[in-house]
Amino acid sequence: VRALAQKLSDPEEVKRSGAFPYQLLAAYNATKHNTEVPNELTNALQEAVEIATQNIPRLPGNVYVAIDISGSMRGAVTGDRGTATTAMSCVDVAALMAASILRKNKHAQVIPFAVAARPDIRLNPHDSIMTNTNNLAKHVGGGTACQAVLRYINENKFDNGANDVIIMISDNESWFDLGSNKARDKW
Repeated sequence: VRALAQKLSDPEEVKRSGAFPYQLLAAYNATKHNTEVPNELTNALQEAVEIATQNIPRLPGNVYVAIDISGSMRGAVTGDRGTATTAMSCVDVAALMAASILRKNKHAQVIPFAVAARPDIRLNPHDSIMTNTNNLAKHVGGGTACQAVLRYINENKFDNGANDVIIMISDNESWFDLGSNKARDKW
């Protein structure tokens, strides 16, 4: 177990393997509640995710990561493929991407949204990627209004006019109408 844990969390081995954070998150999720898998191995997988995300670029200017946490994001990232359907949901992958971007861009603002922006859900850039991924994934529910995040950014005048980057991660099942702002007031 110790030798395998060392190999899993060895920076050179992780880089040489070409493992994607997604694959490591899938392995971690498959083992984290299995009492037959030693904690050393699940901890090593968590370290491997941190290593695998070191290639995320640092982005200049104001960085906003809008992550869809609507109910449809519970669906499998591969879609429904019978016995070949993955256990990884869209929100798992979206949350992993947001947490990874935040890891290298500590000034970034991650703004979850469903029918409205959810600034009440906050991530700590110093928490582990797994902690932030799990934090985002537990808030899934509601409809999707992709425009809600753009409205939130505009209304709060986050734009300083310098190199704004908005990264939107969604399944794009955006059907919810915010025309009357009733949904926004719900939050």
